[in-house]
Amino acid sequence: MLRLTYIDTQLGKMIAGASDEGICLFDFEYRKSIQPIIRRIETGLKDTFVENDSPYFEILKLQMEEYFRGGTERV
Repeated sequence: MLRLTYIDTQLGKMIAGASDEGICLFDFEYRKSIQPIIRRIETGLKDTFVENDSPYFEILKLQMEEYFRGGTERV
């Protein structure tokens, strides 16, 4: 199962997707071509996105917060 969530950032709302191996999608929610991008990932990974949680999303959120603070630490 591919997991999907939405993350509020200083740049606007982003959409994130994760497989069991890690983040496979991170883009602006309202990007014109987001649906074709999602379909291409689903086709390539032979799976479908479901809105659900993933441990990778927490790591991504921490990394985004660090980025906007100008930090250099690795999570």
